[in-house]
Amino acid sequence: MEKLQRDNRELEVRRVDQENKATTFEHRYLKAQREVTLAQETVDKLQTDLTIKMTQLKRFEEKAKTLHSRLESTEEELLHARQQAGNHSRQYLVVTETSTDEEAQEDGSGTDANLDRSVGSPSAEHMTKEALTTDPDDDGSSPVNGSTDQDDKTVKVSRAKTSKLSRYRISGENTVLEDRMRELMDEVEELQHELSRARDRESMNEEHIARLSSTFDQVFTATTHEALQIPSKLPCIPYPSLDNTDFDNEEDRGVISLIYNRGSRSDPDNYHPGNLPPILSKVMEAIVADLLME
Repeated sequence: MEKLQRDNRELEVRRVDQENKATTFEHRYLKAQREVTLAQETVDKLQTDLTIKMTQLKRFEEKAKTLHSRLESTEEELLHARQQAGNHSRQYLVVTETSTDEEAQEDGSGTDANLDRSVGSPSAEHMTKEALTTDPDDDGSSPVNGSTDQDDKTVKVSRAKTSKLSRYRISGENTVLEDRMRELMDEVEELQHELSRARDRESMNEEHIARLSSTFDQVFTATTHEALQIPSKLPCIPYPSLDNTDFDNEEDRGVISLIYNRGSRSDPDNYHPGNLPPILSKVMEAIVADLLME
């Protein structure tokens, strides 16, 4: 009887010690589970950030392509406007030269006509003689050559007005073209600045994505390493062999299943082996297999 009582006391002490060790093991396991869950959340967050940044990078690339195409079209339009301005300026020079030549010709013809009139005009005596010698029965009308001179003057005045109108029109078109060219130049400069800003943002996004990728790799590597190091950090609990006939098999199996039973009573949703992450499930299976082998 005394031996049985002593054995019972030893078994009770051993059972209490094993429960304490199982409790410690449970706390460490829950702590490792929380750390792995936190690391998994960090990895998910980094993946989300990486996806967002990749989407932004694609959008910036499309915007840069659009700006580049707009810049090319604006440069082509500016070149076309310059060609038109050059053509209008040449036309303006041609019209100006022709108008100056016409004015010079008008001045020369006017002086020649005055000289001809002064040289070829009869004197007063001759005119009086002709007036006296004219037939009184005549109607008194003489052929007048001033009508042709008046027609010439009218044609010259109309030409001068036409040349002035063409000058005004060409000068107005040149002003409009110059304004348009200035607007196009300003637009080209603005597009160049916007394109440079888009390229800067694209380079910054690429650097940020590279940093996120490196951080993601580091966190994932550290998480995997910690998960693999969990069995070595946990205490090795010396359970009796299942093949030992000195103890009951049910008691030994109860000690091993005590971890799951206590965890399922405290927090069954987070601690049940079916709800664990894949890494921790494998680690737990390896630990249980080692314990059973011991």
